[in-house]
Amino acid sequence: MSLPHRLVAGSFLAAALASAPAASADASGADVLLARQLANEGIALSQKGDCEGAIPKLQRAEAIHHAPTILVHIGECQLRLGRLVDALSSLDRVARENLGASPPRAFVTAQDRANTLVADIRPKLGVLRVEASGPHAGATFKIDETELKEAALGLDRPIDPGTHVIEGITSDGQHVRREVKIREGTTELVTLAMPAVIVMAPARAAGEGPAPKPSSGVRTLGWVRTGTGAAALVASGVFAGLTVSKKSDLDGACADKACPPSARDDYDSARTTATVAGIALGVGVVAVAAGVYLLVIRKEDRVGAQPVWVQVASSGGVAF
Repeated sequence: MSLPHRLVAGSFLAAALASAPAASADASGADVLLARQLANEGIALSQKGDCEGAIPKLQRAEAIHHAPTILVHIGECQLRLGRLVDALSSLDRVARENLGASPPRAFVTAQDRANTLVADIRPKLGVLRVEASGPHAGATFKIDETELKEAALGLDRPIDPGTHVIEGITSDGQHVRREVKIREGTTELVTLAMPAVIVMAPARAAGEGPAPKPSSGVRTLGWVRTGTGAAALVASGVFAGLTVSKKSDLDGACADKACPPSARDDYDSARTTATVAGIALGVGVVAVAAGVYLLVIRKEDRVGAQPVWVQVASSGGVAF
């Protein structure tokens, strides 16, 4: 708006506030005077190009005493700052307002101006749709540090053209961040792939009483594995003894490592018992190790000797 138009608008505002009836039952003469003072201060700042300083004064004036003329000035300042969504919200309110049977001329002028600006702004708005994939219960979503309610996910949201930052924050504090550039009249879709939520099971505090015993099923399995391993180790020892005995017989029958045909059976038997002894030894060691793990190490995990990381929600990642 040019300077002469701003000055005329300022005079219209003063005249409108002076002649208009109170907008609400609690709007006193003092409220009207205070609103006029703040509005004129805001208009003076906007005429100097300081819309950042003008808007707070105009908004305070509007909060004290509503007038379409004040809202139009707010909307025009918001428009000059590139805040198209805010400007449309302010101006559309004026465009839709019922001014009554005999409104002040300044109010009619303000409404005509609002209608013109609304028609100009709408095609320039961008549209942003934010969606979230993966677990996001309890997550917080933001657009440019302004919270986006979960109910608004997946809906077309009007937004100012320019670069925007979209962020999702899981309940355990993990951040997912996307940056998108919106052009006038375009629609952009941003999907945030939310990560699995990880929580730490706290260790038991001192004085909480005795630690819970490991489950009977796991304890039984541990003893079974240990017993099986012990039996395999005993069998390995027996077959190793048979192998040693066969080898002793072969040493007596075979001179200079040359065995007669009659010793062939003893040789094959010795090889078989040696093989069985080796297999039994391997099985025994593995089974005993598994049993010890179930009875000792897993017990420490269950009773909270150390913090345990547990995955409570997953989007297909690795659980720790």
